[in-house]
This record gives sequence, C-alpha cells and structure tokens, in this order.
Amino acid sequence: MIIMKKNKPGRPTGTSTGGARPLTSAEIKRLKAVSKAGVRGDRNHAFVSFLLGTGARVSEPLQLTVADIAPEGRVLACVALDKHQTKSRRSRKLHLSKTAQRELQAYLDKHLDLDATEAEAAASYSIGALALSSPLFPSCKGKEMNSNYASQLVLNLLAAASIHNASAHSFRATFA
Repeated sequence: MIIMKKNKPGRPTGTSTGGARPLTSAEIKRLKAVSKAGVRGDRNHAFVSFLLGTGARVSEPLQLTVADIAPEGRVLACVALDKHQTKSRRSRKLHLSKTAQRELQAYLDKHLDLDATEAEAAASYSIGALALSSPLFPSCKGKEMNSNYASQLVLNLLAAASIHNASAHSFRATFA
C-alpha cells in the first residue's frame, strides 16, 4: 500500500516544495545581514533579495542581464524568463516583490554605469561597475556566474547566518 503525503493546507496539489522548509523572518533578517558582508556583499545581497522576492530557482537569474531587469536603469516589477533559462524549459514571468525591487534598485544605483559597454564594465568590475549588457549577478571576473558557484554561495550564506536544515530550495519555499 502506498501512502501519499497530503499537501499543506492552502497549497494546490502538485506544488510540493520537496521537503525544503521556508525560512523564518528572523532567519531572513540574519541571511540578509550576512549577505552584505565582504567584497561582493552588494551583489550577494541583491542576489538573495532577488531569490527571496521572486521564488526563482538559484540558476534562473544567472543568465539575466541588467537590461533584462532594468532596461532604462529602473527595476521592473516583472521579469520574463526565456525557456532556456528555466528548469522546465518553458518561458515564464517572475514578479518581484516591492522589497526585492527596492533592494535591486539600490544595488543598480550604486553599480550601474549607463554609458559603459559590457567590456568596460567587465574590465572594471573589480570596482563594481555594471553596464546594461552585463550579467545582473556577475562572477568575480565580471562574467556570468556559474550555477554551481551560485548554489555554493547560497549554502555558504545560509551557514554564515547559522541557518540549519535549509537549502537553496528554501528560498522558493519561503516565497510560496
């Protein structure tokens, strides 16, 4: 006999979070605080805010450019993902929470150079410059961040915030 797990009340059938637990408000606060530390603190904080504010998978925002989310330097409320950017291979839209919009805008206000080319921005990323054509969350070299690196970054931030029994998927569970 197979026993099926029931979904949580209010969660539609077929939307299981796969065992990932949502983060508490206190954990989110600690996570955001530790994400601001270090040389890439602005990027890491914006990345965490994006994940928490959209419910996106860790790999989904990695191929986004600044222009995808802020075509004229202002963060959009909704971002379209092409089918090649999603796990399901179907295009979809990500709606950004007001908090995510505000925190991403602060990140871009600090780092975006509307007149820079991607090459110029990549060359000067060590000092934090981004162009519209730059990856939204660049690697240390100013290129597109690798998904393995991004997943490890999330795990490191969770550990630094002393958040246990959580994973990258906890961001999606928190958003849900």
